[in-house]
This record gives sequence, structure tokens and C-alpha cells, in this order.
Amino acid sequence: MVEQNKQDALDTLIRISQHKKPKKLNVARVVSEGNIFRILLVFTYIICLLSINNIFHCIDYKCTPEDVQLIEYIKTLPGKQVVVNIDSAWLNRNDMKCLFHGDIQLSDEALSAYIHCIRGEEHLLHREGGKVFLENTFISSLLKRDGDPKVLLNCKEDTIEKRVDNYLQSDMVFLPMNIENFHWYLAVLNAKKSEVHVLDSMGQQITDRKNLYTILKGLERQIKLAAKHKELYQGKWSNLDVASWPVIEKITTQMQTDGVSCGLWMINYIEYWIGSSLSDNVTQV
Repeated sequence: MVEQNKQDALDTLIRISQHKKPKKLNVARVVSEGNIFRILLVFTYIICLLSINNIFHCIDYKCTPEDVQLIEYIKTLPGKQVVVNIDSAWLNRNDMKCLFHGDIQLSDEALSAYIHCIRGEEHLLHREGGKVFLENTFISSLLKRDGDPKVLLNCKEDTIEKRVDNYLQSDMVFLPMNIENFHWYLAVLNAKKSEVHVLDSMGQQITDRKNLYTILKGLERQIKLAAKHKELYQGKWSNLDVASWPVIEKITTQMQTDGVSCGLWMINYIEYWIGSSLSDNVTQV
């Protein structure tokens, strides 16, 4: 009976309802394949837990009893067991620990899995502000590394040319930003305006953007290296000197009311920012 219940949980359809624009209705199936459960929308768990804990006033998803059963089952798995594989973004049970506790910040692994997940949502890649590219947390860390002029860049070992092509063909590039072990926020490269827009749930309480400037320098170095190997498309980016773009704070008042939900705020910004404003109102209680 226990094994049957486990199998029933793994075969549950996770229904995501009450989406607000630019989101839409999605259905994902959890499939058992050896010790790996491949799911299309792993971050459903995070939003479901938000619903359970009633952290946000505006809830986009509701957990069904079957969803809760599946979440509880995942909690029982061994810590190193791989639970999620989405487009090469892997999560083991330990990586998902942050999803089950309301007093822990989201890990970069969990955030990357979610970003890879919504990359498959076509409506989130084309918004009022134009075509969007959603970068993951790992590449943001590489850009930060390459912001150090002492680091040697290597096109063969890194997919720099492909990355630069993806960026230059987009009107907006969303970069998840992390002040190490402290805070998450979102930086949006707006190519049409040659501006960097910062969306930070703490408003203007945090003024240290050193990591952002380092990442911009890293990206500019990668663009210049790619330009040495091929002719770059510049139909959307009139200014490739991204480190010189003005940085503009778009969230002027503090929206976050606790010390751990910055990652959750960042993913809301990733989904709702359309180029000039948020497409939905989100508050925290």
C-alpha cells in the first residue's frame, strides 16, 4: 500500500492554476525514471509552499492535496539523491532543502532550475519590452569571475560566442544577481535604452552594486573577445560598452518585509517585469 501511494504521488499531474499575466495555465507530469524524477515545473513546489505558508498576498498557484503528498514524499528522499533534471540543471534532495523551510533563502541551484524551467514558456520570452533572454545563476557567476581583468578568457572552454549571440539578439537580458550569502536581486540589460535596470525587493536600502559593475565588466570583456572571432549582430544593441551603461533603480520603495524572501521576490520580477513596469501587483504579508 505504501509503495502504491508513492507511485501514485510520482504519477500525479501537477496542475498550476490561477496564473496572472504574463503567466499562463500549465500542466506538468512527474515521471519516475530510476531514481530521477524529471519534471517540467519543479519550481511549482516553491510557489506551492508560498501558498501553504501564506507569505505573499498575491498567490499564483494553489497546492492540491496530491501536490502536498508529492512534496512530503520528496522530503523523505536521501539527501544526495537527484530529484530534478531540467535542461542540465540538476537538483538533489539537499539542494531542495530551501524549498521546504520558510526561514531559508533560496539556493542558486533551485533558482537556476526554475529559470531553466520558464525558458520553455514562450510567452515569457516575448514581452511588451521586446524579446527576453533569461540567464541562470551559474552564468551570472561566470560573468562576475570574468570581470576580473586578471582572468584569462577562453572561447574554447566557455561558450562565450554563443552566449554573446543570444544576448545581442535580445532586447532585454535578465541577470540574477547575488550579494554572496546575503541577498538576491534582478538586473535587466535594456538594449533599446542602453540602460541597466535594477529590481531589488529592498528598494534603495541596499546601495552596494559592486557585484553588478563587476558582472558588467565581465560581459563587456566577453563581447570584445567574441568580436575578435566573428562579426557581431548589432541590430538591437547600439552600444556594446555595457560597463558604461547607466544603472537605474526601478524599485524605489521596500517591498520585502522579512530577511529571507529576496530570492522569491527576484523570481516574481523575472516573470512579471515587462520592460517598464510589473504586469501584476505583488505584496508580502
